[in-house]
Amino acid sequence: EIRPTVVSYISCLKAWSRDTEREPKKLVHAHKLIERMNQSYISGNKAAKPVTAVYNTLLSCYKNVATYVRTRDDQIDVLLSLSRLLDEMRQSKDFRPDQITYVTILKTLKRLPIQDERTEGVMRRIVNSCQEEGQLGKQMLNAVKKVCPWLLNR
Repeated sequence: EIRPTVVSYISCLKAWSRDTEREPKKLVHAHKLIERMNQSYISGNKAAKPVTAVYNTLLSCYKNVATYVRTRDDQIDVLLSLSRLLDEMRQSKDFRPDQITYVTILKTLKRLPIQDERTEGVMRRIVNSCQEEGQLGKQMLNAVKKVCPWLLNR
């Protein structure tokens, strides 16, 4: 029996992430694919075990859709979804957020069209969480310099 592996799921997510039709509804399909992978793993497909790279690839989908968010409500939905994804990663027994996770979230936040105190507050919390989890390395510091340099001045 041929069953998809985690690499198969990552490949599908990468394809969606790079698709030129960057409609927010694509994210619904990406989440369904993650659910399908998780169910496959629970049903005994050990090759579909969730890993950090899967969620980082899902976050890349958000990053590529972010500039197409049009309304404040849609932006709030993206912020809440990013928060839920990060919480899910933190609570997992199998994988944890890494620098790529945090860098991708910061880049996603920077691409959102409405840059306000709410977005800046989320950026601040992301950087603080990254630091608390020992993930504040060179890659993350470079992202902070580019995305939210005002955080370095405090």
